[in-house]
Amino acid sequence: MNATTLSTLYSRTGIEPLRRAPASDYNRRMEPMETKKQLAPGEGVLLDIEAELEYWRRIFPTTEFRDASLPFEDYVPTIKFGYDCFLLFHRQPLAEILPSLRDRYNKSVPRHQQLDWRWADQIVRHAWGRMRGS
Repeated sequence: MNATTLSTLYSRTGIEPLRRAPASDYNRRMEPMETKKQLAPGEGVLLDIEAELEYWRRIFPTTEFRDASLPFEDYVPTIKFGYDCFLLFHRQPLAEILPSLRDRYNKSVPRHQQLDWRWADQIVRHAWGRMRGS
């Protein structure tokens, strides 16, 4: 295409031709990107599940809310359930939603991965306490 054809095309379509940026723009130092977003209180919750699971691995042998015959891996789905519930309902008091969590647990965690509710209840409470810093 020649310059006249391009000019006609641009005028018919309303598309502006690309223009090269000035050399000074290419030589400008890029500002570093912000790597971590700070969330305002009440705006949201960030959770590093791998760090949390590592915490649970460390405390697992000493917790009173476990069945000593089960390996740690059997507790992981319930631990994740506890954190999922916190992420979903962190603006509400735990006491307010705890009665409904048993039913939610039975529906959302596959039966073969469920713990007895007395253990699951304690795990959920501990996860919430940890996330609230209490």
